Amino acid sequence: MDSTLEIRKRIHDFIDIADERILRIINSIIDAEEDSELKSSEYPQVPDHIYDRIEEERGKY
Repeated sequence: MDSTLEIRKRIHDFIDIADERILRIINSIIDAEEDSELKSSEYPQVPDHIYDRIEEERGKY
């Protein structure tokens, strides 16, 4: 398996010769990733122990 460094170099080398269609695809991937990061920061993850506690309490009723 390629190391992260090898993958980065391969991607950099590829981008230098990529056509417009590929560049637009890569750009869309980056946009989607940034949107995903933004949304996840707006709504912090609820820890699993909270869900466990909710299920425990629900079981009492």
